[in-house]
Amino acid sequence: MRKVLNDMVVDSVFQTSKNGKLKIIKVVDSCNIDVEFLDTGYKTTTKACHIRDGIVKDYLLKSVYGVGFIGIGSNSAKLNGKKSIAYETWRHMLERCYSPQMLKKNPTYIGCSVCKEWHDFQVFCEWFYDNYTKGYHLDKDIKVDGNKIYSPETCLFVKAEDNSIKANARYFSMITPSGEKFVIYNLTQFCRENNLQASSMSNVYHGKQKSHKGWAKA
Repeated sequence: MRKVLNDMVVDSVFQTSKNGKLKIIKVVDSCNIDVEFLDTGYKTTTKACHIRDGIVKDYLLKSVYGVGFIGIGSNSAKLNGKKSIAYETWRHMLERCYSPQMLKKNPTYIGCSVCKEWHDFQVFCEWFYDNYTKGYHLDKDIKVDGNKIYSPETCLFVKAEDNSIKANARYFSMITPSGEKFVIYNLTQFCRENNLQASSMSNVYHGKQKSHKGWAKA
């Protein structure tokens, strides 16, 4: 036993492959060695062979887009060998806010963020499994218009078509037939509900047509 553990000494520091450095804080036997990660302070019990191979994981390491970490809890990133829907939803949410490549492709997300508690995958999972409906998408805009923060207070799951309508909707400042200024949100839906032609109203707004059924551009 001493020969097997001759390198497993309290206060010895080992480098892992992807999780930084760890320090041995207690040795019971080859299968029960307590370690602490230097960067995060995360403590766990592992095996000597895992320490030597550098495969011990730090569940507090901010490994997902520089902010997200798996956290300490029972929720796994994988189910039946595949990434879980909860994990993929969480990862994509962080990607939209913190990935330079994604922000370059979708600049509308510049300035958006994820609340600090949702940086922890375990905490996000608690909300996810209480609110998720199969086939629905995570949305931060419908509940709070103009919102830029993903959080339990501002997010909900919506149908894909509802998400698409919201994403393509715009504000149009118009003059009503009675001469009052009126701001229309989601022109297509407004026209459908008020017996107006969306194409004609769009032409009025863009100066291609003077008016439509008394409506004019503000």
